[in-house]
Amino acid sequence: MLRANYQTYIWKHTDQATMDMPSPDGCGWAVDEANLLHVDWTDGDIIPKDVIDILADSTGVSADEEVEEDDVVDNILDYIFDDDDDDDDF
Repeated sequence: MLRANYQTYIWKHTDQATMDMPSPDGCGWAVDEANLLHVDWTDGDIIPKDVIDILADSTGVSADEEVEEDDVVDNILDYIFDDDDDDDDF
């Protein structure tokens, strides 16, 4: 979202002859030692645990089941987007 917000800022100000461009560092990008930009990927969960629990309950995944969290997220995303490519049924 930070990278999309940064790009939107640029597009929104393209009508200006001289644009005050903020640094991309910290806006979804990171600058390394060689002064090159790299994507600054998320360091944590992309979906908060509470949301996963709510969605898991609504999709029929039991809280007592021992399921890897990544599998639960994959199943929830399949359910949300109605992805028939995977056979991960609940």
